[in-house]
Amino acid sequence: MRCLSLCEELKNAVEEIIFVCRNLTDSLRQLISGKGYSLQEFSSEFSLGSVEEAQQIAQQLSAYISKEKTDYLIIDHYGIDHVWEEIVSSLFFKTMVIDDLENRFHSCDILLDTNFSLNNQVRYLSFVPKHTTRLLGPSYALLRPEFIQMQNSKKFSLERSEYENKILICFGGTDPTNETLKTLQALEILNATKGSQSYEAVVILGGSNTKIKQIEEQYGGKPWVELLVQPPSMSSAMMRAGFAVCSAGSITWERYCMGLPAITIAIAENQIQIAEQGQFLGIDTYLGESENITASSLSSAISDFLQDSCEERKERRKKAIQLVDGEGAARVAKVLLTMGVNR
Repeated sequence: MRCLSLCEELKNAVEEIIFVCRNLTDSLRQLISGKGYSLQEFSSEFSLGSVEEAQQIAQQLSAYISKEKTDYLIIDHYGIDHVWEEIVSSLFFKTMVIDDLENRFHSCDILLDTNFSLNNQVRYLSFVPKHTTRLLGPSYALLRPEFIQMQNSKKFSLERSEYENKILICFGGTDPTNETLKTLQALEILNATKGSQSYEAVVILGGSNTKIKQIEEQYGGKPWVELLVQPPSMSSAMMRAGFAVCSAGSITWERYCMGLPAITIAIAENQIQIAEQGQFLGIDTYLGESENITASSLSSAISDFLQDSCEERKERRKKAIQLVDGEGAARVAKVLLTMGVNR
């Protein structure tokens, strides 16, 4: 999704954009092709990130790139490091790597990590070549144009009094641990305790979520639940919520641009640092990793979060939008184009 956001900024300045992927779901295939981008899917008997796979992909890609080496290679995968990058990037003019783990060596011209850090001056220095341009911090967050458009519209406001008890629930495109169901169960506990349907939910489900049918069967008919599958506008949904219960992936920067604080749950190892940062900044409340969270403990956390005054939540929103202005994709695209990406 973050690569698609970057493509929105690049598409009018480049000849062609090609996605190179393994193991895509049907919904992601449709999403890429629906945007008008080419798609090359590769299957391989070699493990992802291995030398053998890199050699195989380099051979197959050579038919799609220009012999003048004017193309950019943009890599976004946690299973790939400098060994793979050195083989495949030899075909290209420049290489950019998107990462947020800071745990392995890279061979690239640009390194992009949108995570917040107080130590950006030294981050990745020991993991990339000296010539690498490092684009670090939330100001480079790759958001779709809808977020900056919403932030600049008359609809945008930090005053959410009518939505204070409406909660946005979103755990990415697949929600592998079914945190969505857990959160709905937590809200059901709270509503039962209150003796009325005091809390409402706007539930965002990705098209690749295999539990959609289960969630629809259990909660689709509840008057306090609004289910949205792959909605056309995330920013609009975020503007109709007082806060969120969600994962700590790239949705973090989308939320911050919309001034939406959250109770966060890490559903993957790479989300832990982002979640901890959100709490450190005083924007979010981090509960922990998904396997340690129950519907009961989550209902208690939501109840505690709701004890914040309207002014306290407004302060969280102010901190969020001060961190992410929505112009990150444009900034990254400018760096790419300035370095000479094929026009």
